[in-house]
Amino acid sequence: MEENGLWELIMHDLLRKHKVRNYRRIMHVLKQVVTVDLQTCTLEDLLNIKGVGPKSACFFFLHSRPNQDVVVIDTHLLKFYNEKHKLNESRPTKWEDYLKLGKSIAATIKATFPNLSLAEADLHIWKQQSGRL
Repeated sequence: MEENGLWELIMHDLLRKHKVRNYRRIMHVLKQVVTVDLQTCTLEDLLNIKGVGPKSACFFFLHSRPNQDVVVIDTHLLKFYNEKHKLNESRPTKWEDYLKLGKSIAATIKATFPNLSLAEADLHIWKQQSGRL
């Protein structure tokens, strides 16, 4: 069996073993991701991969590279932000809107947790919102 075919079988089996859903979509993304240098790629490089959106790209950057100035706009961060500003923002679908809201959320996080990096604050907020703190 050719090396690529074996890699696909192994990845598919691992996804099934760990009960990851959407096998086809994830396999499609994985095939594209292996063509990108994850140590030097930009957010835009990741966003150009079909199936990778702003949330996933920002999550990768925030938690794999030091001192990133991005936020992962998800349920726990939106709840934190909306409570602080008495708003009802939802996660934007357009990249430009995501960046704009992300900057506002980042400013709120930095003001609330001045001694934490955005990654540390993200984890802290997640623990608070999920009842793990």
